[in-house]
Amino acid sequence: MILKEPNLTMCFGSSLKRKVSLGLLAVVLLSTVLGCASREQLVPHPAVASAPTNFSGNWKIRPQDSATEQRVTRVARKISGVKFNRSARRRAQGDAGLALLFLELGKKLKVTQTDHGLFISFDRSVVEEYRFGEDRLLRLGEVEVQRVSGWDATAYVIETLDKNSTKLSERVWLSNGDEILNRKITIRNRKLEEQFVLQRFDRVD
Repeated sequence: MILKEPNLTMCFGSSLKRKVSLGLLAVVLLSTVLGCASREQLVPHPAVASAPTNFSGNWKIRPQDSATEQRVTRVARKISGVKFNRSARRRAQGDAGLALLFLELGKKLKVTQTDHGLFISFDRSVVEEYRFGEDRLLRLGEVEVQRVSGWDATAYVIETLDKNSTKLSERVWLSNGDEILNRKITIRNRKLEEQFVLQRFDRVD
């Protein structure tokens, strides 16, 4: 019987390949974990519109859109599990939908535009300030969210993101010779599921 020497190159080569493969797998898994652990950050928008645009004026929601607040309630509940209404304000289940704490609704808007930002009065009860090109943290009690707002061409975009990746996006633009103010409200959850509601306001001044 003839004994053959083992093919050491083959043995060690196979072992080395397994180690390299395991090493690459570990790197991929680590990258995935780190990627998941990193929180989304909103990107600021330009502080200047691409063409002169002024939202100033008094605006009243169109009769056909007067029920959009109820639609916002349904969308919020479906996407984020949040009960949203004007009388009870906003109630979140656990930490879901915290960004929606910063959503204001109204059937009558008064918009004042300055060189530095927008002031929007909702039904003469709440006034929100949006600074052109802003990127800041907002706090409401213990709740903290990131807010960015600025221009996308001649539309104004406001985005609010909470720690659990619920994202509230608002897009405002003029149409029909600047006589209609359009407001698109989009709600997105951590699963990247989203729905939107469109509101339209007629100029009344």
